[in-house]
Amino acid sequence: MLNFHFLQYTLFFFIPAILLCIKLKRWIGFFILVSNFVCSFIVHRINRKEESELCDYCDNYAIYLWIFYNIYLVVKITSNLKTNKNIIILCFIILSLCSAYLTYYYNKRRLIIGKWRSKERNINHGLMHFFGGIGTLFLLLAINKIDKKCSIKLVSI
Repeated sequence: MLNFHFLQYTLFFFIPAILLCIKLKRWIGFFILVSNFVCSFIVHRINRKEESELCDYCDNYAIYLWIFYNIYLVVKITSNLKTNKNIIILCFIILSLCSAYLTYYYNKRRLIIGKWRSKERNINHGLMHFFGGIGTLFLLLAINKIDKKCSIKLVSI
């Protein structure tokens, strides 16, 4: 039987965003999210030692790609909001920014609470995964709404 670590289970909070990337044909986002999922799944394995390994560097690189992708989505969404006021898109961007803050907060908090792989640290790390996954999902939902609105305008011309 497979034995997973708690943090590996929390990575599944990214699955809705991965599936939405497939549905929206956002292949760069899909590649970035899947890379994050795979690298983090390896890094968070149950028999892991505390020392850094090659997979840690790959995981950090994948995380930076994910951050830059989310920044790209935020810029695209906010530039659209300047010209096209939409309360639903505004709510999605606000929720995603709140999630980004909470991802950052729990990332910092996990580093100062408890020892490596302690229950307290793992819970904070899991919350970081949760808010990161849901924040990306909100961004993708906003982009989907923008893309649908744009395609409707093109069809009506």
